Amino acid sequence: MEYKKFTIIASQEISEILLAYLEDLPFDMFEETTTGMDAFIPAMHYTDAVIEDVKALQHQFDFEFEMEHVPDQNWNIKWESNFEPVLIDD
Repeated sequence: MEYKKFTIIASQEISEILLAYLEDLPFDMFEETTTGMDAFIPAMHYTDAVIEDVKALQHQFDFEFEMEHVPDQNWNIKWESNFEPVLIDD
């Protein structure tokens, strides 16, 4: 599935508040970062209304955001690639 990634730059406190609001929108994955969070929305749910909702939140809270397209990929393989194999003798 293709996604749109919103990179949100905000304090930890604002990020926690935004998470509560964004969960009410069609975002379905969130990742905490050192500068805020990344929020992912399936490309099929990405609309002008979603952009307007996020911009409306900017009027209430101090944060910046950028968007980028995330192409379809096998997330399980990507997740597994972060682990080193453990070799066990006998």
